[in-house]
Amino acid sequence: MRCWQYFYNSLSYPYATTSPVYSEVGGEPTRSQADAQYFVAWVDRLIAAAQNNPAWNTEQEKQEVISSFQSARQQFETLSR
Repeated sequence: MRCWQYFYNSLSYPYATTSPVYSEVGGEPTRSQADAQYFVAWVDRLIAAAQNNPAWNTEQEKQEVISSFQSARQQFETLSR
């Protein structure tokens, strides 16, 4: 999806919003181990990039972001089993 915001002065910028879609089959949520494994690997790349990026304002900021990524990884790891 592509969305554009137009301002009174004719400047515009692209933006988009999304929301999750929840599906059930037979009253049970659908799960894909392959999808979960994909996101485990993706989050691993995010963690590595965050660890190697020197542009953090503080070490605390860096650790908070990495902690958030690790929490997400844990969720995907659980879904991948």
